[in-house]
Amino acid sequence: MTLSRAPLFFSTCFITTLYKFPANLLYGLRTPVPLTAPNDGRSPMAKAAAAASRAMTVAVEMVLPGVLGFWIDKQLGTWILFTILGFVFGLTLAIWHLLKMTKAVAANNSQESKSETDSSQAGREDTTS
Repeated sequence: MTLSRAPLFFSTCFITTLYKFPANLLYGLRTPVPLTAPNDGRSPMAKAAAAASRAMTVAVEMVLPGVLGFWIDKQLGTWILFTILGFVFGLTLAIWHLLKMTKAVAANNSQESKSETDSSQAGREDTTS
């Protein structure tokens, strides 16, 4: 590996870890989580746009309640109470949303793999008869 490719390699490993982390929390380390979804007919750019949209949604869910809490603190003259409450609420909301998205992706992947398994078993039964 050349020195110029090292940052790309390490950032890819970091992103892979971040992608698998919520699934590991939800299902445990024993269940493998695929890094790529089965081919659903979308272009790579469309898949990337969907992933970026989900990431931005979670980021806004984390930050916006804290910023709103900071604004409330300024309006009421309180020190940092609503800012802390806002960031705690935002973090809780973002983690809940990440777990919900991960569960939906895992259910979709298992449903697609089950349908692929069923179709391959049906094909084997036709050849054995």
